[in-house]
Amino acid sequence: MRQWLLPGIALIFLGGCGSSASSYITVYKEQIQAIEDLTSVLATVKDETTMTAARAKLKERFERFEKISKKAKGLPKPSAEIKEQIEKELGPQILEAFREYQKEGRRIQGLPGGPEFLEEMKKLK
Repeated sequence: MRQWLLPGIALIFLGGCGSSASSYITVYKEQIQAIEDLTSVLATVKDETTMTAARAKLKERFERFEKISKKAKGLPKPSAEIKEQIEKELGPQILEAFREYQKEGRRIQGLPGGPEFLEEMKKLK
């Protein structure tokens, strides 16, 4: 299961979108929101019926997540000073977003059909 979570975690360490800290922070906030959106869909998964309903929503959310990821990857890496500022301002939000995302993944793993559902989610990316 962890494999489908790790690509998202890597995004936290990518560059942002300009030379000012506020530009980078904007991209990181978009990434946090995208992770929270994915998590909110995962939270609706309770059984095989809700897994089916979540698939289409997740595909849409993953597409948005990928757009934000590409935006971040295509931009220059932030300076050490900006990285420090991002960590200070957004570090707790980033960690909480991933914690909740992983929590939902672990919960779904334990559901009937959950491992297959999560395996399928890897293919959406």
